[in-house]
Amino acid sequence: MRRFGLMLAMAGPVAGCAGRVVAPEAPGHAAENGSGSGWTSPTLGTMKWIPPGTFVMGSPAGETGRQEDETQHQVTLTKGFLLMEAEVTQAQWQAVMGSNPSVTEYKSVSLVGGTLPVQNVSWEDIQTCIQKVSARDGVTYRLPTEAEWEYAARAGTATVYAGTSEAGRACQYGNVADMTVEGKWSGWTTFGCTDGYAGLAPVKSFRANAWGLYDMTGNVWEWVQDGYGTYPGNTSDYVSDSSVSSRVFRGGSWGDSPSFARVAYRYRVSPGERYLILGFRLARSQ
Repeated sequence: MRRFGLMLAMAGPVAGCAGRVVAPEAPGHAAENGSGSGWTSPTLGTMKWIPPGTFVMGSPAGETGRQEDETQHQVTLTKGFLLMEAEVTQAQWQAVMGSNPSVTEYKSVSLVGGTLPVQNVSWEDIQTCIQKVSARDGVTYRLPTEAEWEYAARAGTATVYAGTSEAGRACQYGNVADMTVEGKWSGWTTFGCTDGYAGLAPVKSFRANAWGLYDMTGNVWEWVQDGYGTYPGNTSDYVSDSSVSSRVFRGGSWGDSPSFARVAYRYRVSPGERYLILGFRLARSQ
């Protein structure tokens, strides 16, 4: 199995860009059903409207750090959806679930705080949270599919990271393994930039991508709905086989080097696994 993040050795710098993305711009107004420019959840805060469209999922052959399971293929999403503008915070999780499961620190750096993303939650834990927050808000939430997540992270662009293809600018858009980390713990492979955080950062601390989504690169990895599988050819509304034994997460974390933080990078583990670099954000169908 591939290794990732601060748990293992990190890869070198990334260069290149991903596939072409074609999508309409989001409508300029909010509709009663929550579409348009977005919707505000009483519990989860702002959710951004992600319009339907077509994009190229995966990475081109020349992208540094590319893995064999990132085969490029065209995906059409025939329906728009709502996606949280930021990762679920520890305060939001505690308000719904009554406790905070997050790991408290890593090598003397605190990882707890209300505005920090919740971490150390399994895919299975999240299913329970989804049931409770859906009942609380009176709507139906879910995890985004893997295709929806990558489509939203790219936001009508073809960048390597969410917001940029330049490793030296990634710190403007996300909390990744940067020079701050290298200065504190020697021997890490890092981005050649500084984001100012050795551990977790409060959500929305960095620039949003073109669709107003924060932290799609870095801070914590994000669980998606899908089981892990080989990409199909060109398809519509792709969701992988849910019967498989492993689930996918995306986006890299505060401890991840350039190769792992790429938008196209995929990782998978058992749905019961928990890590201090792994969290989530929720979606809502329309």
